[in-house]
Amino acid sequence: MWQALVWKEWREQRWRMGFGVALLATYTIIGLRTRVMPDEQLIAMTILIGGGIFPLMAAMALIAPERAEGTIVRLLTLPVPTWHVLAAKA
Repeated sequence: MWQALVWKEWREQRWRMGFGVALLATYTIIGLRTRVMPDEQLIAMTILIGGGIFPLMAAMALIAPERAEGTIVRLLTLPVPTWHVLAAKA
């Protein structure tokens, strides 16, 4: 059951992860080529955005679509502990 839950989340969320990686890579490449700010500052901003802001934005989009579609109720009634479902979503 655990593998099925993780696979379901991977299929639903993979485009968000790919889009985030593409945005961060583009930001970093353009910033390093244009030399608008020092390299250390640019890398620090990339780490801040990639490690702080993107995970928060991704986390906000985990439960809301399930609630809107009505599938969260079915997920929580599976014969596994509730924390397994929520851990797979995280």
